[in-house]
Amino acid sequence: MTPIQALLGFAAWTLLLIAGVFLYRGMRFLTGTPINHWPRGNKPADDAPFVKRLEDAHANCLENLPVFAVLVLGATALGRQDSIAALAPWVLYARI
Repeated sequence: MTPIQALLGFAAWTLLLIAGVFLYRGMRFLTGTPINHWPRGNKPADDAPFVKRLEDAHANCLENLPVFAVLVLGATALGRQDSIAALAPWVLYARI
């Protein structure tokens, strides 16, 4: 796996996490929960623990993805992909 592929996988994983949260909230909305039940910065107590974990994992990915992207794209721009080629897949595996 190349560093660029690891970066794309990291971005896809981040999107997949939030898609899971949106799916859960969409199902809750369709079953009668008001749309304003999830205010920003406040996690309702009646959310499933797995969904709370998805939200936290997504927030963590959002914090780390820009740093990883800068490292991978910087190494690619400088022609030094070989210096991070061994580490980049492990970053993706650790995120998943």
